[in-house]
Amino acid sequence: MEYGSILKCNKCNREYFLYLGNGMISFCEEQLFDFNNKYGNIIARSNNSGIVNMHELQEFLKLENVKINKNFKNDFYYCDKCKSFEIKFYYYLRNDSKLFVPKYRCKRCNHILNHTPKKNTHYSYYCCKCNVSIEDTGFVVEWD
Repeated sequence: MEYGSILKCNKCNREYFLYLGNGMISFCEEQLFDFNNKYGNIIARSNNSGIVNMHELQEFLKLENVKINKNFKNDFYYCDKCKSFEIKFYYYLRNDSKLFVPKYRCKRCNHILNHTPKKNTHYSYYCCKCNVSIEDTGFVVEWD
């Protein structure tokens, strides 16, 4: 299931359209590990999201019994430094003894982003234009 949400800045009226969830990816888990598919595999998706620890990912994928969590999706990442947010491909990999979690950098300040669910009330999201707190409009669209 994929869903969209709209956040809006009350000062400048800028709207942020967010496309979260996994949509059709949920039917294509095997494509994430099909390295002949240069667009749909986990390395391509991670690279398109701006992963920092790509070498670590590539080394992890060489291990035996690597599995992906079932809750992979596009989700919120938050920057503690500049208080901006980005949508990135969220997942983690595990095998019998190790865990891999991707790290992404903020596009604005280059700081490492933190994964945070959108509904987390611990964070306030800020407009990238005028740096004031933005609010969820409550408008949600769901689709498969």
